[in-house]
Amino acid sequence: SQGFNGRIIMFSGGAPTVGPGRVIESSRAKHLRGHRDIIKGKAPLYEPACKFYNELSNRCVSNSHVMDIFACALDQLGIAEQRILCDNTGGSLVLSDTFTTSVFEESFNGLFYSYDIQQQLDDIKQDEDDEVDDTSSVLAMCFNGEIKIRTSRQIRVSGCIGAVSSMNETNTNCISTQNEIGLGGTSKWSIGGLFSNTTLSFIFDIANMDNNNNNNNNDNNSNKGNKGKNDEYGYIQFITTYTSSYNTLITRVTTIGIQFANPKTKIGLDTIISGFDQEAAAVMLARLATYKADNEFEPDLMRWVDNNLIKLVQKFCSYTRGDINSFKLPREFLLFPQFIYYLRRSQFIQVFNYSPDETAFFRASLIRENVNNGLSMIQPLLHSYDIPPPIDDNDNNGTGDDEIYGEEVLLELSSRHPERILLLDTFFHLVIWYGRKIAKWRNDKIWLNEEYGDDYLWFKKLLLAPKQECINRMSVRFPCPNLIECDENSGQQRFLIAKLNPDNTKAEQQYGGDEQTTGDVWSDDVSLKVFMDHLKKLAVNPQ
Repeated sequence: SQGFNGRIIMFSGGAPTVGPGRVIESSRAKHLRGHRDIIKGKAPLYEPACKFYNELSNRCVSNSHVMDIFACALDQLGIAEQRILCDNTGGSLVLSDTFTTSVFEESFNGLFYSYDIQQQLDDIKQDEDDEVDDTSSVLAMCFNGEIKIRTSRQIRVSGCIGAVSSMNETNTNCISTQNEIGLGGTSKWSIGGLFSNTTLSFIFDIANMDNNNNNNNNDNNSNKGNKGKNDEYGYIQFITTYTSSYNTLITRVTTIGIQFANPKTKIGLDTIISGFDQEAAAVMLARLATYKADNEFEPDLMRWVDNNLIKLVQKFCSYTRGDINSFKLPREFLLFPQFIYYLRRSQFIQVFNYSPDETAFFRASLIRENVNNGLSMIQPLLHSYDIPPPIDDNDNNGTGDDEIYGEEVLLELSSRHPERILLLDTFFHLVIWYGRKIAKWRNDKIWLNEEYGDDYLWFKKLLLAPKQECINRMSVRFPCPNLIECDENSGQQRFLIAKLNPDNTKAEQQYGGDEQTTGDVWSDDVSLKVFMDHLKKLAVNPQ
């Protein structure tokens, strides 16, 4: 009912074919739209459906309702049009093949995660007539979330990127009117439903850049011996209000200080470099790119990302003009070009071979997750499980009961080996890849062979180690990732190969020999080395 917090959960098993929100006609002669159909204007139902679901989401926001969608089908369901229901209300979006998969079951259970509130209850003053169960546990979900921003006079908020909707608070002096990025034009947003790991991105602008530069120049010239004493600071305050699942109104206020620096001076430039977070910058650039893709007509995302990378590198690198070997990046920027390389190859930029529903799901997850999870979507994590070294008989501590842990390795084709197990974490998928020899020993169940006795019990632990790691990651992640197990040279190994750096030269040098396959991966993508060489060439020859 209106004015009461609540969740509306939709279980979708097919595309709507009737009503104002339909995405496909019931005639079998019609097919579901693809990316090219939307761009070329050959999806006549796309725009009306998006408008309908946008109006429906506004009604949910005004009534303090959260909309969740669990979409499970082998074909498209219209998630590209319905995604705005979840984005505007702070709801969850889960996409899977069927309702019988662990992706749906674990994700649905994760939505109703509960925890003990005894500590919270001790902090809340209870009336004499209230009776509280000592073993009370409540849902972790919160409702009716709102966040507003207040800034000092030098800072303006340009906008927000995340699962929020604007509350049109325009009567404050902290709104940037000249440089609106994301959902801007307001200083207050409605979050709707939120959890403890809900993440939002805010973009800020400096209001009076010239005055700040002049002040910093005067400080540097007149007070060099007293560094930082007269540096000017700005302040940003986040005021978050929400209602807990046990009907308690909570307000959290967070205030942070920002030190201004003039990049035209060496001190100011060093300050900016030392405070640069390359992981957060890569995720932020990915969010900006996906926002442009969702709100602009056919933007050239690849060129936009490349231009931003080139400008950043030219600003902060040191080089001799025309000399590629002189190119050098500060330590804080070393991994940023690598992150952008994998971003260019990711499903956020490359929509080929992905349906509009899959793209909408990927982008909806990116704007909700924190930096660590967002970075794993851009540059997946690869861990190696190798055969443990033999135990020394003279070592009394060598009991053979030690746990086997994975070691992080590079996303290279050369990381594959016949006697190795790889675990790839792309956030959406967990891929366990077995080398050729490992797969043969597993199929032969070598640890059960009486001829070898207990000599190969360690192999059973080696097989269980990556599976246990997957179970641990699946238990704390929402939505639950899809687990894929594959052997070397099998069809399912494409989930691993597609994410690796397509540099066959390293693969042929380190993977060849002993009757092993060489040069078995062919890709139109350039390798990371070619990408970096081209970036250096553009940086040392500015136009």
